[in-house]
Amino acid sequence: MPPKRRQPRRSRHVEIPRADAGYCVFGATYLADLIVAFAAEAGGVRAGVDIEYIHRMRVATRRLRAALPLFVDCYTKTEYRRWLSSIKAITQALGEARDADVQIAFLDQYLQGIRGSASGSSASMIRPLNQQRPPDKPEEPEPIALPPSVPLPQPGLLGALWQMLRRVSTAITVTGEPAVEKAPPLPPPEEERSFSAGQQGIECLLLRLQQRREALQPQVIEALDLLEERGVVREMQRRVRMIAVTGKRDQVDIHTADVYQRAYNAIQLRVLEIFDHESSVPRPDLITEHHEMRKAAKHLRYTMETFALLYPGGLKGELKAVKQLQELLGDMHDCDVWIESLPRFLVEERQRTETYFGHAEFFSLIEPGITRLREERQGRRNLVYTDFVTYWDELKKELFWDKLRDTLGTALESVQSPPAPLARAAERKGPVRIALIADVHANLPALEVVLSDAVQRGASVVINAGDMVGGGPFPDEVVSRLRRAESIDIKGNAERKVLSVQTGKHPKGKGRNLAIWTWEALSAENRTYLADLPEELRFMVRSTRLLVTHASPLDPRELLTVSTSAVRFSELGRAAGADIVIVGHSHQQFSTIVDGVRFINPGSVGTPTGNDNRASYALLQLEPYDLCHFQIAYDREPVIRASIERGLPGSAPNQHLLVQPALDTVIPADPGNRSHEEPDS
Repeated sequence: MPPKRRQPRRSRHVEIPRADAGYCVFGATYLADLIVAFAAEAGGVRAGVDIEYIHRMRVATRRLRAALPLFVDCYTKTEYRRWLSSIKAITQALGEARDADVQIAFLDQYLQGIRGSASGSSASMIRPLNQQRPPDKPEEPEPIALPPSVPLPQPGLLGALWQMLRRVSTAITVTGEPAVEKAPPLPPPEEERSFSAGQQGIECLLLRLQQRREALQPQVIEALDLLEERGVVREMQRRVRMIAVTGKRDQVDIHTADVYQRAYNAIQLRVLEIFDHESSVPRPDLITEHHEMRKAAKHLRYTMETFALLYPGGLKGELKAVKQLQELLGDMHDCDVWIESLPRFLVEERQRTETYFGHAEFFSLIEPGITRLREERQGRRNLVYTDFVTYWDELKKELFWDKLRDTLGTALESVQSPPAPLARAAERKGPVRIALIADVHANLPALEVVLSDAVQRGASVVINAGDMVGGGPFPDEVVSRLRRAESIDIKGNAERKVLSVQTGKHPKGKGRNLAIWTWEALSAENRTYLADLPEELRFMVRSTRLLVTHASPLDPRELLTVSTSAVRFSELGRAAGADIVIVGHSHQQFSTIVDGVRFINPGSVGTPTGNDNRASYALLQLEPYDLCHFQIAYDREPVIRASIERGLPGSAPNQHLLVQPALDTVIPADPGNRSHEEPDS
């Protein structure tokens, strides 16, 4: 009989060609950090003193386990299989130990709540039996020794067990015959009288978990030893470092279309896995589905963390939302574990007591506390489930998943090809001259003179680094003018603040009234235009990689100025993955080169800093490279007049930003009035 053909496994894997060098360098850099984080916890895990070592190592292994399959095309099949199987083994060993640690910590806290006062760690309360006797009582005969199956518990359980054994031992004479008169029962220790009902059961459960955790520690050590003997960690470190260092040496671009395409596919695949379980959301009884949804949310979070540095702000807001979803589902799962395991514990403990004592009298002291704990966990589960459903509905109502997809898609589109105006300019013969502007802040007269001056100097493209509205009286006119000029625009913090009015989440602080006024002044078409803008753009023009972002490649609130340290610029340059980084936000005109990356801030068109209120911009030329900074004088009277007539909030206090000694006419730009950076040799 011919061998039975194996049926192919169904897979939702997105087929992508073998990874390019940039993708492998990106992955190696990320994996290298995870391996270091993992190795750093080994000593603490072996010592077994602080449970946080286990927690941190487990998180590192989970992230490694989630990231490795994403970069499978960058390593040999032998390497990949060997690494993944080893990581899975250590993750499993750490997982069981960590789960026990979490349950012990929970019961410790739960017991403190029962007692009504903090009582220190549970381990410190496990004392020898003879230390539990009251100091003012006469010495009693030695109690019956307890076998390992009934180990010495904490005070509440111990008091009950001691009294039972006391009654048994005093009811039997030396000859083994029943005594005529039984000695009166010894009163419990003073501390036993104040213990709440049900405490004995919780202490018994806690003790069993501590025994289980203690038994797991050698398994954890064994798994670490095996990993060390196989040399997997050292092998992974050498391999990923080699790829990362070689990529840095060869200046391999990690911001390629392949990198963003793979990131988009991987994250979207994880989102689909969450939605596979959406039908379980309105069903509190579908516990297994909720557990699977929890795992899907965890996988999505780890995948997003892997690629976070590719996106504006590191996907911080998106990761925060996914983490909250994961934690709600995780809290539900923790409750489900207790609800399912406690009845099994009662069965096992009843058998244990009956085997030892020959009856279940002692078990009656354990059962009430466990029953009460299960009821509490069920109530907690119901509350968390309600919060989970509410939060899921909020995510959908706020179009979170659509916005996440748009963020990923926008970044992908930005590296695939430059915007149309820039592509047309690059196709022409001769140098490409680009007018760089930022922080127009609704100052139309300043924008007009800048655009006019830039055209006269040969600029064929305008790149705007954000904050075109907010501050001046012409928000709608400025947006319309930039659109007519086919400006390549991104969002700044001013646009984000104004757009927040649409959601009903009005900004707080001194900018609130101005944001509302600006929103109301914008046409519906321009509101939509601003809402659709990306927060950063990446593209390549004639082999030069450009990144346009309003504040900083790593932080949408960071101010880059002439005082920013070279160390910080070096960090930002590594994260940017570009040859030229164009920023705004600080309103300070500057350019600097650190580690081969050029940072350019063209200054503010509408509200420059300092005493010079002329409109600032920069002219960038590619092939050959050249950069010039300009400050153009203009008539500010129309801005002041419109601010007052249109009722611009805070217009009177803001006049000092717009006014300098009165000018009868516009002063033309002086070719000598510029800062100039020499072309490359």
